[in-house]
This record gives sequence, structure tokens and C-alpha cells, in this order.
Amino acid sequence: MKIFFVSFFCAIVFCSPYVVNAATDRADDKDAVNTTTPEDRQARQPNLKEAQSYYDRGGAKGNKGDIDGAIADFTRVLELNPKTSRTYYNRGFAKWTKGDLDGAIADYNRAIELNPKDAKSWNNRGLTRRAKHDLDGALADFDRAAELDPKSAEIYNNRGLTKWNSAIELNPRGVDSYYNRGLAKGEKGNFDGAIVDLTRVIELDPKNARAYSGRSMAKRKKGDSKGAAMDYKRAIALDPKLANPSSDDGKNQ
Repeated sequence: MKIFFVSFFCAIVFCSPYVVNAATDRADDKDAVNTTTPEDRQARQPNLKEAQSYYDRGGAKGNKGDIDGAIADFTRVLELNPKTSRTYYNRGFAKWTKGDLDGAIADYNRAIELNPKDAKSWNNRGLTRRAKHDLDGALADFDRAAELDPKSAEIYNNRGLTKWNSAIELNPRGVDSYYNRGLAKGEKGNFDGAIVDLTRVIELDPKNARAYSGRSMAKRKKGDSKGAAMDYKRAIALDPKLANPSSDDGKNQ
């Protein structure tokens, strides 16, 4: 996975689902400065410049795959300036990349404490909780993220996937849950996962035309034109209303 660590004062894409508000660190720094005297603020400036250097270097290391180096540099930033929520956010993501889920959650907790209105921190903590199979905690985080950023399709998709995971745990033969999770995976670009879930739907309900149609699209996205055409043909045999004259799969029959 390619990681894009955000600039200290500029908002850019962090990693596909993760975008950070540019105002986050500025607000943190402003609050910290306002609690000090002019002399303290002047003395603090070298620390901020040093923190900036470590932050930038940490991002560069992360982009090159040196996750341990990135964590070390972000840790140094926090020693110099412990109120930057975005640094906790980035270090949390780096820890998540290494598989340190508990460490990631601890950093996301701190990021949220410092900036409780950052939807992406809530979203990322939800993803990490889901990875730990804490589905109730993940759903709560996704709900809060959606409240803060109601236009984020990514957050709603993450919340939907978590709900379907929970539903499947409760009912492993739930056709609709596998179907909806398969579609959600496809929307995220996880076509292999979509095919697995839609295949499970077909195993449970061999006459489910929607599952054949959805699997046809996933196979086409993966470049399996022959498999896509076979599934498309089966889908319209079961439900002629699914026929699409402009479909590439229809042309490949």
C-alpha cells in the first residue's frame, strides 16, 4: 500500500480513505501559543521548526516504506510539540501499517481528544477497531465520522461493510448480507473480495440473478471477460430484466 503522509500545514490525500483537515494543526498550535507569554512563544519557535523538519522527514520515510523510521520521527515531533493531532493521526496510521493495532488506537484516541471534529480520525479508529473484531466500537466510530462528514461516501461504505460483517457473524447463511457486502467490496475496488461474497450468495441461492450480475461486473473489472460473459448470460437467463444491450459482457457472449 502506498502511503501519503500529510504535510504539516497543507491538506493532501494521506491514503485513499484518509484525508486531513488543514486547520487541525494550525488550531492546535494557536491554542498552545495563546497559553504562553511572548517570551515563551519566542523560545518555542526553534522547537516548532525542528518539529516541522522531523514531521516532513517522517512523511518522506513513510512514503518510501520505512515505517519504523516514520514512527520514530513522528514520535520526535510529539516530544517537541505534543498538541498536534495530525501527528498522532499519522503515527497511528503508521502503527496500523505495522500491525500494531493497539498502538494505532491509542494514537487515534489522542488525535480525537485534540481535535474531536476530525471525521477522518474517527473513521480510521473505526477501521482499526474493525480489524480487532470490535464491531460495535467500529460502528460507533463510523456513525460519529458520518455525522461530522455526511458527504463522505468512503465513511458510509466502511460503516456498511462493518454492518454486513456483523450480520454475517449472526447469520452465516444470510444471502442479503453476503450480497450487500460483496457490492460494498466492489465499490471499494476489492473485486476479489466481491467475487468471493457473491459466489457465496450463489452457493446459498443458485437462482439469484443479481449475484450473477454483480459477479459478472467484478470479473470484468479484473479482466476476466470470459467469466464475466458466462455470469452475465446466466443472470439474464434467470432474470431477462437485467439485460443491458450496451454491456461488454453481452457482446462477449
